[in-house]
Amino acid sequence: ISKNLPEKALPYLKKAYNINPNNAHINVSLYNYYVSSKNDEKAGEYLKRAFESPELNIDEKIRILMRYYNDKQNKDFAFELIDKLIIAHPNDAKTWSIYADFLNINNRLKEAKEAFEKVHSIDNSKYATWQQYLSILLQLGLYNEAYQQSETAISLFPTQPAPYMARGISAIAIGEPESALPSLQEGLSFTANSEQIAEFNFFIGKSYAYLDKIDSAFLFYDVAVRKSPKNAMYLNEYSYELAEKETNLQFALELAKQANELEKNNPYYLDTYAWILYKQKDYINAKIWIEKAINCGGNNDIEIMEHYAHILEQLGENNLLKDCYQHINYLKSQQYEK
Repeated sequence: ISKNLPEKALPYLKKAYNINPNNAHINVSLYNYYVSSKNDEKAGEYLKRAFESPELNIDEKIRILMRYYNDKQNKDFAFELIDKLIIAHPNDAKTWSIYADFLNINNRLKEAKEAFEKVHSIDNSKYATWQQYLSILLQLGLYNEAYQQSETAISLFPTQPAPYMARGISAIAIGEPESALPSLQEGLSFTANSEQIAEFNFFIGKSYAYLDKIDSAFLFYDVAVRKSPKNAMYLNEYSYELAEKETNLQFALELAKQANELEKNNPYYLDTYAWILYKQKDYINAKIWIEKAINCGGNNDIEIMEHYAHILEQLGENNLLKDCYQHINYLKSQQYEK
């Protein structure tokens, strides 16, 4: 092999395999040979045997697994290997960490959450696993858990920003914006990254908005959109708050326009643009934009439909208004059942 004569090596590798088919290093050598020969099926057989053996170092197995990390075509094979990794190394945090990573990248978030919890039951000292875990809790909408777990993460990593962000977001979500503020402000002091600074400022602004301290909210929203001018969510939130307070509506319209240019056909961003037009008493154009929002999925959102009702009322379109209220009542009944 070292002299680039793999074909001459193969008979010796096969003979070694016949003597000891469970030897992990022999199986890895045969795997590498068949990979170089472009025989993926044969390579896979030997690799699975290698993964079954506790003798093969877990770091070597993880190094091989990472070849399949973004390989959607072979994701089932990768999970077969991970199953064998779990059997061979059930009490190693690295086993559950790589499993959680693969689950996460394949959007199997509930399983990834459980795998990260297994990691932390064995070894809770790695910041990267906590960062991913907290992100998954937020994506799953498990805000009470995120609030509690972020507290643990802060105690373990007091100078890392992500746990403070998770605590702030979850505090807002569970209706405790006053407890979000100190977490977000402290987390902001530990970051120098421009995007992270923008994100902290955005959620600090959101906290102030919930507390009805709107002037403070606008100050922080302003920093967020200046630091991250292409973030459609920041632009939309800022413009919507301006519309709600009927403040600087022309500036709000410009922000909403940018959000819609950055992310086409988002019903919430289209609704914001329509709502600002409504506040400007431009009811005809407001109707055009709100109907765009409805056609992009906004017909399933109560707030968007209520905005539509306000616009129809101003235009005196009573037949459409009646249908609109019937649909709103239907949506509310569905929400109640859930």
